[in-house]
Amino acid sequence: TRSATRSRPHAPYQAMDSHVLDFQPDEQLQLSSEALVAGLRRARKGAAPGPSGLTAETLRLILDDGEATDSFAQAANLVAQAKVPDLAARALGLGRMIAVSKPNGKVLGLVVGDLFRRVVSRVLAQQLAPHFQQATHPHQFALPTRAGTESIVHFLQAATELDEQATVLSVDGVGAYDTVSRNSMLRGLMEVPVANRCLPFVKLFYAAPSEYVWHDATGGAHPIWQAEGGEQGDPFMPALYSLAEAAALRAVQAQLQPNEALLASLDDTYTVVAPDRLRLVYDLLAREMWAHAHVRLNAGRTRAWNAAGVEPPGLADLAQADGSCWMGCVSPC
Repeated sequence: TRSATRSRPHAPYQAMDSHVLDFQPDEQLQLSSEALVAGLRRARKGAAPGPSGLTAETLRLILDDGEATDSFAQAANLVAQAKVPDLAARALGLGRMIAVSKPNGKVLGLVVGDLFRRVVSRVLAQQLAPHFQQATHPHQFALPTRAGTESIVHFLQAATELDEQATVLSVDGVGAYDTVSRNSMLRGLMEVPVANRCLPFVKLFYAAPSEYVWHDATGGAHPIWQAEGGEQGDPFMPALYSLAEAAALRAVQAQLQPNEALLASLDDTYTVVAPDRLRLVYDLLAREMWAHAHVRLNAGRTRAWNAAGVEPPGLADLAQADGSCWMGCVSPC
């Protein structure tokens, strides 16, 4: 568990921008009872509960009573509008951390948040999805549809079939969700018209360090603090992460040549460039992702490939434990 929490920043990278903290939306969000009930019905059965112990099976009991359902909708809208006492906000932001073993032997720390908050987050994220999509267009393919990744695959196949020297560069971030700058996430959200109406809600959980709890084998509770990044199980995180990296991708795009392409599926980023441009573009991505989102590229998971088998220069220091990041002409990245 210590290794699972080691990469989580315990102190902020910088003070939160004052204009983000002071932001007030032009209009308050209002979630319909129908959308909230639908969100609750879709809550995954058997999912692990947060610190409160509340589960979807338990919360769905309110659907048997009209008055209870109305009260649920009223409470959800108060949370969505950030009209809750500080103590309630802290309780909703508390997460239960669990350690998951990965195939490579490492341990991944996952945060299970409060179910009530997750339902509100999911409904808000769905309601505002078109605005998030527009704000991250044309680079981000993970937000509009589940078929976004498939679209990237088809694009890369077409590009490398048209030009066998067109080289695909595949990179991702080191613990991207756990380390991305919260200031960048909230600043990016503030700049999206209409969607920024949910900023007061998001600030409840990401404008200050978060507290998570891990229980050891004896049942002992251990607090874990996280000042940057977000929760992988938070329905808002795909949009928040995409907004944080959007400025970096735009900065990279501005320095690409007309025949080069840049595509992303959350923290997985792909470029199509000539072999002799690949290392330059990798360094450009690394610089801009760090400057704009505080995300470091994972050199060990970098891959490069083209159909002609022309190895790009300058890849020696990106070697993995099992060899170079160069994939030769065996298969696409």
